[in-house]
Amino acid sequence: MGVQRLGVSTPSTNTDTLIYTADYPFLASVIGTNLTTSTSLVDVWVVPTGVTQTSGYVYYAYQTDIPPSNTLETHKFALNIGDRVYVRSTQNTSFNLAGLRQVDIQLATGVTSFQTTAPTNPINGQVWVDGDGVAGTNISSLAGYNVQASSATQVPFQIQAASGQTADLQQWDHVNGTPLARVDSTGLVYSQQSPVINANGLYAAGKNKVINGAFDIWQRATSTLHGANIFVTDRWRGDQGAGGGDYTTSRQAVSTGEPFNYCARITRTTTTTTPSYFYTALESLDSSVAKGNYVTLSFYARKGSGFSGLLVAHLYSGTGTDQGTPHGFTNLVDNGANINLTTSFQRFTVTTSSALSTATNQLGVTFNTVNQTGTPTNDYVEITGVQLEIGQSATSFSRAAGTIQGELAACQRYYVRFGGDHVDQVFAHGFGANSTACYLLASLPVSMRIPSTTLEYSTLAVNDFAGSASTFSSIGISQQSKDRPMLIIQGATGITQYRTYFLKANNSLSSYLAFSSEL
Repeated sequence: MGVQRLGVSTPSTNTDTLIYTADYPFLASVIGTNLTTSTSLVDVWVVPTGVTQTSGYVYYAYQTDIPPSNTLETHKFALNIGDRVYVRSTQNTSFNLAGLRQVDIQLATGVTSFQTTAPTNPINGQVWVDGDGVAGTNISSLAGYNVQASSATQVPFQIQAASGQTADLQQWDHVNGTPLARVDSTGLVYSQQSPVINANGLYAAGKNKVINGAFDIWQRATSTLHGANIFVTDRWRGDQGAGGGDYTTSRQAVSTGEPFNYCARITRTTTTTTPSYFYTALESLDSSVAKGNYVTLSFYARKGSGFSGLLVAHLYSGTGTDQGTPHGFTNLVDNGANINLTTSFQRFTVTTSSALSTATNQLGVTFNTVNQTGTPTNDYVEITGVQLEIGQSATSFSRAAGTIQGELAACQRYYVRFGGDHVDQVFAHGFGANSTACYLLASLPVSMRIPSTTLEYSTLAVNDFAGSASTFSSIGISQQSKDRPMLIIQGATGITQYRTYFLKANNSLSSYLAFSSEL
């Protein structure tokens, strides 16, 4: 690289004037030209980076005479990053600071020529600089070479794709030619040709704050009528403006070209004109990252051919703690948008209009259908790929936990349901307490959010597998625990004290036992 002009100035007389702060090492000199008919006394000095006392200043001209209409050049001097160059004169004087950038390349034998063709006999450790502006094809033996930014705001190394780039941006190969890793034209990183992650975190757990946003998990049922804040699928509730039973949320298979297989279908089943609500509230522990940040909601949606209303998407925030209904948050802030649906899946986004308050402690998402009229036929909306993330733009969809297995575990932190695997499926085991009661220990697959205080069950019995099964009148939680709750059943018959007993399905695949720690 040739000589660069680093700074120019014609300062006021008798004024200390900064003309340059070094952002790279240079070999430099200052040229001063006296523009007057009187002798000018000039000073040129450098304040090294980190120096605060005048005793540390380095002078390259001090009270040096420049006769009228004459020029003076200082000796060459080194500038390090952060050094500051000052000038001063007694007469009207023009100063020019020029420098040659200093580059240290520590290679085996140094740098070869600057030319348009590659060297005929290249030597290991040499670098060929392509003189026609088109980079050479290979640079070898650069072990130990580092690229370091000269400031915190500088990008150390950047690769810019061409317009319409289709070839990979980067590729790393073994010495034998076997591909190790590559970055494709979209920024997706592959390890040994298998996708790992892209700049948008396609496969990253934790980016999406909405659990079960792809509607993979339906522990309770795959079709449920809306009621008063009823869970219709894991982590999602269904409600309506008044009463209940006029809307159904069901699981439907979809094919959108995105990494999910199901959607939630909200169907109006009567002539009601009351609105429906389909929503999820995030735990405060998951919401606190939004403090002082923008948040973006994204989702895929379409309508049935007979949908007669309007879908409204709400991104709610509030300052309460672990509240279960988003539209009831304390100090509610609603960033909502009307959604223009078609009968094909489209992706929609809603971003907060400003950074959220630093007092924000909870987030929630609500999908609201309004203005539906007439006799319902194919009167539904379908939603999937729901994502809530920090930032002002939507990135590629990702499950909250990254995998289906992880998503199930995330759902089971709030609700666990056993049943449907066998007509005699065993749910817990323990011992007889007396002739009518048993203590039974249950083992949960994950630690729940809080110790469960709510049980749901149907068609259960206790049995020692030596006699007939006994039904009972009640079951409750004797000792609370996040992962090993002790149950008590009462109102059984024929129980023998201290004998081992099992809590089981009573000859039915419809039998179930569930624990809830929902918000």
